[in-house]
Amino acid sequence: DVEPAVATLDPELVASGEKVFKKCAACHQVGEGAKNRSGPQLNGVFGRSFAAVDGFKYSKVFQEAAAAGRVWDDAAMAEFLA
Repeated sequence: DVEPAVATLDPELVASGEKVFKKCAACHQVGEGAKNRSGPQLNGVFGRSFAAVDGFKYSKVFQEAAAAGRVWDDAAMAEFLA
């Protein structure tokens, strides 16, 4: 029997991501109790449709992406962040 592979977190990568996210936190919240700010809360963003957070007023670009069926995945996030 082969043991299933278990992903482990790279502590340096996590620390780097937390540092980078500080730029995002001015507009977005994550975690328990996260609320919309000038940007929507980001809990569960990967796999979620564009413009899907209830109660947030999205720009026309995001509304069009949602209408086209776009979903947040690695490629979409990388494109957005670039």
